[in-house]
Amino acid sequence: MQQELFEKTAQAMQERLQHLNPDNISCVEKEINSYFHFLYALLALPQPLIMETNPQPHKVSPVYRFERQLRGGLLPELSAFVPEYIVRQFNLSHGDLIHAKRIDDNSESPRYLYTLAQAMGQENKERIELNYCIVEYDPSLRSFVTNKQADGKLIKIDEAPQTIMLPEKDIKDLDIKSGDVIDVAYLKSNPNMKRIVWKYDISEIPCIKHTVRIEKQEKKEKKEVEKTLAGKTILMLGFEPERAAFEREVVSRGGQFLFLSGDEPRASMQASLYKADAAVFMLQHISHDATYWATECCKQARIPFKGVHSFGRSMFVRTAEELVGAK
Repeated sequence: MQQELFEKTAQAMQERLQHLNPDNISCVEKEINSYFHFLYALLALPQPLIMETNPQPHKVSPVYRFERQLRGGLLPELSAFVPEYIVRQFNLSHGDLIHAKRIDDNSESPRYLYTLAQAMGQENKERIELNYCIVEYDPSLRSFVTNKQADGKLIKIDEAPQTIMLPEKDIKDLDIKSGDVIDVAYLKSNPNMKRIVWKYDISEIPCIKHTVRIEKQEKKEKKEVEKTLAGKTILMLGFEPERAAFEREVVSRGGQFLFLSGDEPRASMQASLYKADAAVFMLQHISHDATYWATECCKQARIPFKGVHSFGRSMFVRTAEELVGAK
């Protein structure tokens, strides 16, 4: 009984951490601390001696070796990709052993619930990561670049100052703009192989010296935008960690914003969907069943909808505008 309670509590903690975002960090911290107090009290209880006449063999949950990539990672045995936000949530390192529980058995692109089984503490020496890099646009290169970090230090490779051209695909996927603060990773043996690993919200950045360029960019981005979604209600299904940021994009264009995680009761999901003028499904953050059921609701109510794989806000806005016929 004690082990069962321990495992259920640990699972509840993991599920709560998966919904961690800058807006609820204080609340989640209190909840996690409460769970820890409960576990300590549970372990302190005396355990009765139980003799099993016919002991059952203990079923060991399989574990898989994690391989760190430039962004995210892989479980080669499953051919499964581990997203970057999971890597950061569990502070995964190259070679760690992790559990992977499949959560949509009928999908052609399976999704897994990941938990850390054993930290091995290895390091992928071929992978070099640069943190808190400031993005700039270089007109001469016609590309977004970074050459310094948010504390003012120049980026150097082999002790030589470097200007790193950022991959165009990552710029589009993550909606990168001048003044953004990012993490970049590259291969030591081939610096041209690089990825944008993470894009920070300003609230995520530690108390380090920001450049004047960031402050100017923040002011610039507050300028008035065209009201392309005026009078329209846009529903986003999935991707709760960036919910607030996407809501700002919709509201700034005159629209109203609704959100569903995909885990709500079907009656609640249906009620919200029927209020929307258009729905955008963030496919990598919702289950196959939730996607299928929401699709059927939209078809019945003749609500325009579309699924996207990109996490970029500009892509989300363009999709919403297309669905409502904005010009």
